[in-house]
Amino acid sequence: MTVWLHGPTGAVLVARAPFRLYIEQITSFGIDEPNALKLIEQCTFIPAPRFVDVAEHGDENYLVVTLVRGQQLRQI
Repeated sequence: MTVWLHGPTGAVLVARAPFRLYIEQITSFGIDEPNALKLIEQCTFIPAPRFVDVAEHGDENYLVVTLVRGQQLRQI
């Protein structure tokens, strides 16, 4: 099942995958996101998705991350 999780404009497409994983379509600007997630994991206690993998399919780039439970900022 594919759902929009990051806003009504469809800025980022996120699909749920098995094993509490999410596959996020990223632009070339989002290619640094894996490094940012690794830094957060290593240097802070901020709850953030864990980086799992990146993949390419044609011109599209995808980021595989774990699920983080919580409330979206727009819901607060």
